[in-house]
Amino acid sequence: MAPYLDLVPGMPIQITQNVRAEKLAANGTLGTLEKIIYQPGTAFRLVCDGVSGVIVKIPHPPPEAIIVRIPRGPLAKSIASDIDSDLFPLFYTSEPYKPCDLSLPLSPSGEPRKLSVKIGQFPLVCAVGSTIYKVQGETLEAMVVTEWRSQIAITNKKEQPYLLVSRVTSRNAFATLEPITPEIVAWAHPSKEALEEEARLKVLSAKTVAAMDTEDYQHSRI
Repeated sequence: MAPYLDLVPGMPIQITQNVRAEKLAANGTLGTLEKIIYQPGTAFRLVCDGVSGVIVKIPHPPPEAIIVRIPRGPLAKSIASDIDSDLFPLFYTSEPYKPCDLSLPLSPSGEPRKLSVKIGQFPLVCAVGSTIYKVQGETLEAMVVTEWRSQIAITNKKEQPYLLVSRVTSRNAFATLEPITPEIVAWAHPSKEALEEEARLKVLSAKTVAAMDTEDYQHSRI
């Protein structure tokens, strides 16, 4: 988790927790940051981002809430009569993540010391980029792959290339900054066991469909 969360009205976002899953505000939901609601008397400190060189405003205290626009469907009810039903509030929470212990210098008597902290953030991230895990189950209008494998080897899975190319609905919606080489193709090739299991499931599916078309099955449904 980043030490600071960039909040820019209009930016694409992805919700990272099941805030209200029944309201379609769930982990993985894509949307847009519509508005930031600051507390009265909020002061801002100008800070230069050491990576991008951009001057940013850090508020104190943190915003009370933000409003996001997410697709909630035609049957969704709005939070107020004069507000678009696709607008949904997310609140700053002080305990969204597990506590972590920070080691401190030994006490004057030599006793070990630690500080337990709980980092609080709004449950979202900027959705300009995403990870392999977050795009699972998504159908995207466009995708640009920056790398086929992570530099952290333990996180890589053979299914990654297929997962990436299968998220978009057309060839023209897909682009990659890193070429897909024969080595990548060989690495991502399913194992013999996986291919045999897929073949078995296809045969089972065909038999099941054929059985459902039989006269006996049709009579049993009446």
